[in-house]
Amino acid sequence: SNEINLKHVDAVATFQGYVRRKTVLKEGKKPAMSPWMRYWLVLKNTTLIYFPPKSLRGTEKSDFKSLPSKSIDISGCLVVCSGNQSDAFQLTDPLRGNVYKFRTGSPLKAVHWFNCLRKATNQYDECTHLENLMTFE
Repeated sequence: SNEINLKHVDAVATFQGYVRRKTVLKEGKKPAMSPWMRYWLVLKNTTLIYFPPKSLRGTEKSDFKSLPSKSIDISGCLVVCSGNQSDAFQLTDPLRGNVYKFRTGSPLKAVHWFNCLRKATNQYDECTHLENLMTFE
């Protein structure tokens, strides 16, 4: 059990932030309905922890519940950047047949997520060139 509280997550988070997530494939099948869901997403080592929203809008950490709705181990997952959308990336779990698309709201945040997730899943190769196109202020 992952007894983690959003209020104390800063100390343990590898990376965190607001995302929207859509299920592309669930156990190898395309879901009939797949809305974009909002989460405060926390990466802790190789675990992604999802905190659900308190209300219909809001993108700040305080807009999300303090207890997570789920957590998944991503050590066997693949992360790829979504070519046509600069603020998006995709996470594939080949063992379970799940594919999720994430949108971060900004290309810079997507690159940060992408790089952190690749480190967590031990992938260092293609697509890391993205950061060379970015200028960090």
